[in-house]
Amino acid sequence: EQEIKALNQEKNKYKNEWEDAENVANAEAEGTQGTGQFGKGIVYKDKRNYADEIKQQFIELDNKVKEKEEKIDKLRQERNLILQSPESNLEQLNQEIDKESDGFLARLVTLEELSKDDPNIRNINWLITALFVTIEISPILVKLLSGKGPYDYLLEQKESQEIYNEYFRIKKEQRLQLSEGASKKYMKKIQEFEQ
Repeated sequence: EQEIKALNQEKNKYKNEWEDAENVANAEAEGTQGTGQFGKGIVYKDKRNYADEIKQQFIELDNKVKEKEEKIDKLRQERNLILQSPESNLEQLNQEIDKESDGFLARLVTLEELSKDDPNIRNINWLITALFVTIEISPILVKLLSGKGPYDYLLEQKESQEIYNEYFRIKKEQRLQLSEGASKKYMKKIQEFEQ
């Protein structure tokens, strides 16, 4: 707050200086002060530039004061909330922590961090990892270690049936081709005989 008071004093100083510079620049343009010539000449432009610089510094200070005041208001609101209901804030904080630490990956990372410090937790971590690996590869192990089952026999029978059907389809096509070839030869001989 003391900083804001100091900034406000400096801001007021710039505001007064800016207003004075504006008045001097306007008086120069009107010809009532300075060179005494009416119009916006070089001297007016210099005085106008100076007034604009002071105005810019005033605006920057004003923005700083507003930002600081907003921060102070926000901090006051947070302080009032904390002072009004410490239980509800503690509950809200716990909920936020739970949201951030919820999920399997977050728990695994936490377990890994804890296992760095404590050998018992390290062993538990290793056992949990081994358990998950076992669960993941158990279907593959069961399949590899078991013999043929009913599914395997049905699959083999279906494949045999498909092979058998394909074999007879090919044989049938070959017979058709042979019979078509024989009938063409026979027709050719009949045509030769007729001529």
